[in-house]
Amino acid sequence: MNRVVICDSQATIRALRNQKPHPAHYLLDHVHTAAEKLHVKQDRIARASERRAALRRGNPWTDRSRRVIDLQIHWTPGHVDFGPNERADEIAKSAAQGSSSPPSTLPVYLRHKALPISIPALRQEHLANLQKRWKQRWKKSPRYPVIHAIDKSLPSRKFLKLVASLDRRQSALIAQLRTGHSPLNQHLFRIHRSETPSCPHCQGITPETVRHFLLVCPHYQFERHHHLRRNLRRKAESLSHLLSSPDALKHLLRFIHATKRFKSAAETVRHLAAERAQQRQNRPQHPTHQPTI
Repeated sequence: MNRVVICDSQATIRALRNQKPHPAHYLLDHVHTAAEKLHVKQDRIARASERRAALRRGNPWTDRSRRVIDLQIHWTPGHVDFGPNERADEIAKSAAQGSSSPPSTLPVYLRHKALPISIPALRQEHLANLQKRWKQRWKKSPRYPVIHAIDKSLPSRKFLKLVASLDRRQSALIAQLRTGHSPLNQHLFRIHRSETPSCPHCQGITPETVRHFLLVCPHYQFERHHHLRRNLRRKAESLSHLLSSPDALKHLLRFIHATKRFKSAAETVRHLAAERAQQRQNRPQHPTHQPTI
């Protein structure tokens, strides 16, 4: 005797053959229990006379719970013109929205209590809500317009993948260029580590921003052509591509190394800090007044 169950979920069919513990394994136990009960029911029907005779004689009788019928589960493609499958999809969607079938039509283990809450499902829902809230808060940040112009995928793990092959110093440098907190005069002047925000090579009339340093400053024209334009072509004119593309990263780092700009900036910062420390030491100290008796 053959019994065929149609299912459009290959994951469910594979899970029925997996006896190792995993999330929601209790549901598979219920499926196996229902299958065993079906075998027992069919066995009692097929061997009804033998069972009655054995019980009349007082002999023990054990119903067979396996190999009574040929129970098969067949996969069918979802969302095709197959009536039972379409009906099952409608019922599943209705159940996901909170509705339920009459208790008399439900399996026994679902008639008196609801299914326990799935911890993996709760965790997944929590992470999805957290990601949604994260994106909403990020769009309200004053730093959003600057970073969004460079990398529209944030918030995401794209930056971690971008710098995964770099060392700590290189990763920090890329992060500084993306945020604008780099050792260039515009930022150094804002944090009182430079006397001017202007580019040291442009006669003091142009602020030394990240865009100016990477794309415009004529002092680095040779390095820019040799390391960026010759390798990246037109994409070398895109600040977003330079700071967000894995293909451009190695050429960008070579360009920065060739300019030696950040090395000189670090020396300037150290020199300025030393001067200010010396000024604080040379500042006259006010004598303390001793109280007179």
